[in-house]
Amino acid sequence: MKADSVTKSTFASGVVLAAFGAAAIFWIIPTYVTGANSDRGGLTPGFMPRVAAWCMVVIGCVVAMNAFRVILGKIPAIAEESEENEILAFGRNEVTDSIIIMLLSAAYVFGLIKLGFLVPSAIIIGAVMYCTGYRKIIPLVAISIGFPALLEFLLWNVLNVPLPEFPLINF
Repeated sequence: MKADSVTKSTFASGVVLAAFGAAAIFWIIPTYVTGANSDRGGLTPGFMPRVAAWCMVVIGCVVAMNAFRVILGKIPAIAEESEENEILAFGRNEVTDSIIIMLLSAAYVFGLIKLGFLVPSAIIIGAVMYCTGYRKIIPLVAISIGFPALLEFLLWNVLNVPLPEFPLINF
């Protein structure tokens, strides 16, 4: 079976994802994460970024290998269809959504510096949930506030990982 452009794009996406993960493991984290290579025991600041980078490598390799098997004709390509029978493509709406998410991410990083972890995390989770189509207000607010609060509690009290604090009020 001849591979179509979607399969080739999937293969390329897997390779790029794995390459970014490898670059993070071998160059970005050791070079730019302060204390990532510390031998003091316990969790270093580089632990969670390395876990995320290894996940990128593994997932990228799995995606690339599955697409490569389709390209070689070892397994049949699965025809991707939407539930509404629309053509699946990456068009103007997806580009616009990607740009909005990039801008939200930049605002989030700025917010971490100015407002600490909890407030920007609640705002970004709520905004992304709303932008991706979730409109039930009570669960949206509960998840937006509850998840960052739970994560902050676990990181501070269980893993002893310091997070940016709200500079105006010390909770």
